[in-house]
Amino acid sequence: MKHQFAETKKVKLLPNPKLMLKSLKKYYPQIIISSICLIISVVCAILAPQWLSKLTNHITENAGTQSINMQKILELGIVLIVFYSVDALLNYLSGFIMNGVTQKYSKDLRTQITSKINRMKLKYFDSHPYGDTLSRITNDVDTLGSSIQQSITTL
Repeated sequence: MKHQFAETKKVKLLPNPKLMLKSLKKYYPQIIISSICLIISVVCAILAPQWLSKLTNHITENAGTQSINMQKILELGIVLIVFYSVDALLNYLSGFIMNGVTQKYSKDLRTQITSKINRMKLKYFDSHPYGDTLSRITNDVDTLGSSIQQSITTL
C-alpha cells in the first residue's frame, strides 16, 4: 500500500537521512555552537579529576607533617570550581540550544505536513480516518524530534 504523503512534489517529507540533514541546514549555526559548548564541557570534565588528584595528593603528602599550604589548596579548589562550573554551564547551554532547534524543526515539519494535508483530496480521508492520520503524523514528528535531539547531542 503506497502512502499519499510521499507523492507530493512541493513538500518533501524526508524519505531519507540526506534530505533530513538538508532540511536541518538552516539550524547548522546553532548545532555548531551547541557542539562547541559540548566539546569544551567534555574537556573541562576530563581535566577536573586531574586537578582533584593534585589537590588530594597535596593534602595527603603534607598531612603527616602538618605543613599543609592552605594557599595552594585554595588555588586548586578555585580551579576545580571553575572547571565544574564551566562544565555544568556549557552542558546546560548546549541542551538549551538543541532543545530550541528540535522544537523549531518539529514546528517546521508540522507546518509542512499541515500544508500537505490541506491539499489532499477528500477521497483519501473517506478511506482513512482523519484522527488516525493525525495521530500517526503527530507521533512520527515527535519521535523524529526526540531522535534528532538525542543523536546530535550524542555526537
